[in-house]
Amino acid sequence: MKQKLPLLLGLFMSSCVSLDQLPPGSIPSAQAPAKGESPYPALDPGHQIVNSSHFTLYGYSSTELDAVRNIVEEVFTRVSGDIGLYTFLASQNFSVVIYRDREDFLKKTNQPESARVTSAGDKLYLYYDGQNLKPEIAHHLSHMLLKSYLGDKRTTVKWLDEGLAMYEEVAHMSELERSAYNASKSAQLRDKRMAFSQMTFFVTNTEERRRTDAWYQQVESVVSYLLMQGSPLSFAQFISDLRVLEVDQALADAYPAKFRSFTDLEAAWKYTI
Repeated sequence: MKQKLPLLLGLFMSSCVSLDQLPPGSIPSAQAPAKGESPYPALDPGHQIVNSSHFTLYGYSSTELDAVRNIVEEVFTRVSGDIGLYTFLASQNFSVVIYRDREDFLKKTNQPESARVTSAGDKLYLYYDGQNLKPEIAHHLSHMLLKSYLGDKRTTVKWLDEGLAMYEEVAHMSELERSAYNASKSAQLRDKRMAFSQMTFFVTNTEERRRTDAWYQQVESVVSYLLMQGSPLSFAQFISDLRVLEVDQALADAYPAKFRSFTDLEAAWKYTI
């Protein structure tokens, strides 16, 4: 009989055994992050390289490298724990490229003026100005972690991908930012709520206005609601099932007492807004 992911993870966490002690094939391995050449120019000669548990960081300043290393490891732990995938992602390694300053970052990545962080494949690109980078890092790191697990299947659940990224971004905002965001979200969901059939096929052209865009606010709300319906292990089961099942089946499998289909999720979520 096929063992369920929550049971396996529960046994792992309760007995503190290592992955090497589990039977081969009992836990599906995460897909490797996409590799290949960087889409952005590399750092200039003379940069430094620092390694941490889950990241290889490239930058010019030891002070910046240490600061960013602490941030990305803290955010990694929070995000992977929230979605129940820490065990799977613990052996993964991602890269962080820290450009010299804002001008260098914008010139080499061609990002919007307001951007401080971007990502591609298994790499984060940013500049460090001493301000709070956690929300932006959490957003892009969520994309990277989900891609490392789902691979190309992530593109078929854009609502989930962006909803999770926004959920983690909001979680890392300051209290003032989060309050303003939630006020805007409540107003927009009352006036501009869209059917899930439309939400799942909607494609945005840019993330630049994601904190005020109604679609981004809705998918964040849906993912936030889903995460509250069970433990992180339930969400991990849902994501695991998505690799081989359609959304309806994955929901019914991971949340058997809650939803039988995506339509059930939509109906239950509507009562919360």
